[in-house]
Amino acid sequence: MQTRNLEVIRSLEVILEKDYKALCALGSEQTLELARREYPDLITTDVLNPHMMGTDLILELRSNAATREIPIVVVSAYYLPWLGIFMGADAYLRAPVSPGELVTIIDEVLVA
Repeated sequence: MQTRNLEVIRSLEVILEKDYKALCALGSEQTLELARREYPDLITTDVLNPHMMGTDLILELRSNAATREIPIVVVSAYYLPWLGIFMGADAYLRAPVSPGELVTIIDEVLVA
């Protein structure tokens, strides 16, 4: 795992733990495992993840009855929002994202 990715994950955790219970995963495979075990209220992911692309993660989550209803927010410097939405994401943000913008979008997705 690249140090930069770990830094991003930790900063997201700090931002989110103020308002939410945050579970962090290092990549799509670990995210998928956590989603199946913990059934979170929402998942954030990047499009470019090691070992499994974020788009593959979204497809896997959406094809599983136990996880298909979990909202997904993509936060990525790789800005192709139509791709994330087409794959089943509920929102797509361009990284870097401000803490306020991230929390606002998460609140909107959770209310929808």
